[in-house]
Amino acid sequence: ICLLFLGAPRAKASIPSEYVPASLVSVFLEKGDTLMALAVEPAPYQTLRITTPDGTYRYLSANRVLRIRDGYGADRTSDVLERRQTVGRPLPRLAATPPSLFAPARIGPRSKVRAFPVTEGSLLLGAHATNDQARADHHWYFGCDVGLEQNISARNALGFSMFVGSGNDYADLGLRARFRRWLGDATSVELAPGIIIAQDEYSDMIGRPPGWVARLGLFTSSGITLTAQGYTIRRGLIGEEARRETGFMAGLTVGGPSGMITGALATFVALGQFATEPHVIYRVPSPL
Repeated sequence: ICLLFLGAPRAKASIPSEYVPASLVSVFLEKGDTLMALAVEPAPYQTLRITTPDGTYRYLSANRVLRIRDGYGADRTSDVLERRQTVGRPLPRLAATPPSLFAPARIGPRSKVRAFPVTEGSLLLGAHATNDQARADHHWYFGCDVGLEQNISARNALGFSMFVGSGNDYADLGLRARFRRWLGDATSVELAPGIIIAQDEYSDMIGRPPGWVARLGLFTSSGITLTAQGYTIRRGLIGEEARRETGFMAGLTVGGPSGMITGALATFVALGQFATEPHVIYRVPSPL
C-alpha cells in the first residue's frame, strides 16, 4: 500500500500572500539526497508528507529518511518519526466548502483525498438496440452503484462497484471495475467495464448471463455525470434458443446525497422486480 504514495507529487497548494514561512526544514535521505521543506508531517501507512517551498506536497516512506533538522539546526527526527509531531510551518488549510447535493464532500484527485466511496444513482434511456425485442424491453434503466475508488497517482484512480438496476421488464445484478482520470480538481472521465451476474425477466423473454456492460462517464464539477453505457447479453423466448442482444443507453448519473437517495430507490425497484412472480432468474452457472 505504501508504494501508492512514495515520491508521488501532489497538486500545488495555494500559498496566501500574507504567508511568511519560517526557516526551511532539512530532510536528509538515504543515498545522500536532501530535501528542503516548509514542513514535515506524519502521514498514514508509515509515510511523511513534505510541503516543498513552492507549495507542492510529496509523500515519502519513513524508511527513506535518515535525519530531519529544523530551521535552527536541531535534530527533530525522533519528534516526527516516533512522537508524530509536525516540524516547520504547514500551509494554512483552506476553509471547507459546503457539500454538493450531487457529489460527496470528499471526492477528487489525490491532492484532496486518498480514497472515496462510490454511491451513485443512474437513469438511462435506450438509444440503440440490435433488434425490435431488445428495443421494446430496454426503453430505460434505473440503477444503483455502490463501491470504492482509490487514487493511485496524482491524476488516476482505480476501484470497483456492485450494481443493481431494472428496466421495463427486467432487473439485473453485476460488478464493475472502474478507472478514473482526473481532468481537474472536480472534473474527471471514467471508464467502467463490468459483468452481469444475474438477470430477471418479467416476461416470456429469458436473459442468460454472463452479460457484459461498459460505461463511460464525464463527471462534472456539479456532481452530475453524463453517462453512456453499452451492453450485450444472450436473451430469448422461453423454450427457444437464446441469441445475443447488444444495445446502447445514455443518461445522467448523480452521486453524493442524491446518489444515495436515488440509488436506494433504484435498489428497492430492482429487488421488487426480482421478488415479483411470475419470473425466472438466470445467473452465471457455478463452476462446481
